[in-house]
Amino acid sequence: NKNTNMLRDEKLAYQDELEKYMEENEIYEIFETMMKTLIISKPDDPIPHLLDTLQKPQTKRIFIMGPPGSKRKEHILTLADNFEDFKYEAICVGDLLNKEITKKSDMGKKIVAARKTYSYPEDDIVIEIVTKSIEQLEKEKRNWIIEGFPRTRKQALALTEMGFIPDRMILLDVKDELTKERIKQNLTSEEAIVEVDPEKIPSISQDALEEYQTHIEGVKEIYKGIICCVDGNQKQDIVLQEIARTLKLKIVNTPKRAPKIILFGVPGSGVSTQAEKISKKFNVIHIQVNSLLKSKVENYWETTKKGDPIPDKIVLEIVRERLEMTDAKINGFVLDGFPLNSNQMSFLINDWGIKPSQLIFLEVSDHKAYERLEDQMFDPVTGISYSITSNLPEDETILKRLMRSPENEHHVLKKSIKRYKEFILELQDTKGLSKTTINGENDPCTVFKDIC
Repeated sequence: NKNTNMLRDEKLAYQDELEKYMEENEIYEIFETMMKTLIISKPDDPIPHLLDTLQKPQTKRIFIMGPPGSKRKEHILTLADNFEDFKYEAICVGDLLNKEITKKSDMGKKIVAARKTYSYPEDDIVIEIVTKSIEQLEKEKRNWIIEGFPRTRKQALALTEMGFIPDRMILLDVKDELTKERIKQNLTSEEAIVEVDPEKIPSISQDALEEYQTHIEGVKEIYKGIICCVDGNQKQDIVLQEIARTLKLKIVNTPKRAPKIILFGVPGSGVSTQAEKISKKFNVIHIQVNSLLKSKVENYWETTKKGDPIPDKIVLEIVRERLEMTDAKINGFVLDGFPLNSNQMSFLINDWGIKPSQLIFLEVSDHKAYERLEDQMFDPVTGISYSITSNLPEDETILKRLMRSPENEHHVLKKSIKRYKEFILELQDTKGLSKTTINGENDPCTVFKDIC
């Protein structure tokens, strides 16, 4: 009996040791990866294919799919803030398409045309745009998660032919009626991308749902055997927990990270307007650096009316003091007007240890910027700006003291825009920061919709 107990204990100890080895060396994941590549690729000669798979550095890939309004983008952007071991670059297909639209290219025009009918853009266009981002991440050996792609069988086959096999394919299952209701909400919200005749909304919603259902069947056929379905009818936080369980993520014990957003754009691009909207929607602190400088720097106007920037030493001291305040630390912030050069960005990240969670670039042409600023007057007492053509104050006292800002004079703007463009060229090449480019020439509601 004693010998039997010893033998059992030895077996259990060996089993624990073996289990530990399998976990530490990711043996289960290796076998799972090999099975997936065989299921999807179906090579004529499996052995060389498996050897090739094992010898390549493994980039992890997650696909999240679901019908319109299933909040795919919100889920993948929230994962990093809530789970400690989620280290993936997010690819939001809508953002990539928006960036193409800002280029005013032929592809961008076709994307706009498709959006007007709430339908899919052409496969070839989407494949070309999305695979460029994927190839770059693969080249850098970075894990990635993508939402809203592949939407069709053709898109799925294109990825398979390129050798991009998902480690996880999550499909959000949402009831038809809820999907149509969410499409309606998207089409009737203030931030709706296109205006739609209210009477056509039911038919547009039905068409969008049917288009999704038709194409998703082809996608499911390609990834048969590796799809994990998640109930998308539940509250967003519950759906997120379900996705996390599927991905075997651990919940962060520390508080959720406060957002650190920076908006960039030339004067007249609408940065302050969008920063204020972001502040209200996400309850973060809007730090308008220009206003801080005007209130704290004695010779502000004498310096800026010549087109010269305020010295970095002064700017850095004032901005750091504001970022150190409790409200910015707890709630997070959206920075407007900082950093304006590489030295300031270096201080923010390297010296102060503040890594932005999102950089948002509002693109407008020089002509559009000048046009907007020509229309602006401001009150030197309150600092409030007014439009000459649309919202002049009714109060005669305020009206009489309105003036054109010295910063908006043509020679000053020319210098500011030149400095901005030089800085942005350097910044766009910086790796490791999440960046989004938005067409800032649209109306404010459309721009805000694109940002969110």
